[in-house]
Amino acid sequence: MKATTLTILLWLVSLPAFCADIGCKSNSALLGQCYSVQGTITVDPGIGATFNRDDPKSRLIIRPAHGSAITLPENVDHALRFYHVISVHGTYEVCPIPSQSPFKHERFVCVDSASNLSVEYR
Repeated sequence: MKATTLTILLWLVSLPAFCADIGCKSNSALLGQCYSVQGTITVDPGIGATFNRDDPKSRLIIRPAHGSAITLPENVDHALRFYHVISVHGTYEVCPIPSQSPFKHERFVCVDSASNLSVEYR
C-alpha cells in the first residue's frame, strides 16, 4: 500500500514537468530569430491580440507558438484581463511563427517578453 501511494505521489509531482508549456522563444516552429520591437498591443475582437509597431513596417498578429497555449507574457495578459486596460505600450521580444495570412503586410509572431510598459485604461 505504501509503495503504491509513494508511486502515485511521485507521478503527480513529476506531471507538471512533462506537461510544461515550452512557450515562444525556445519553440522549434519559429521561422527566424527573435527580435526586440517597440509598439502597442491591443485586443481586436475579430482578430485577437495585435501589435502595432512604433515604426509601422507591418502589423504583427500575435498567436501562441505551435504547441503552446501562451499568447502574451504574464504581465501584459494580466493588465488586459483584470485592470480594464485597452492597450499596452512597451518593448517586446517577438519571434516569427508560421502565418496563414494572405496579406503581405501582416505577420504572425509569438511574444516572448515585455518590458518598459505603459498602459491606456478604458
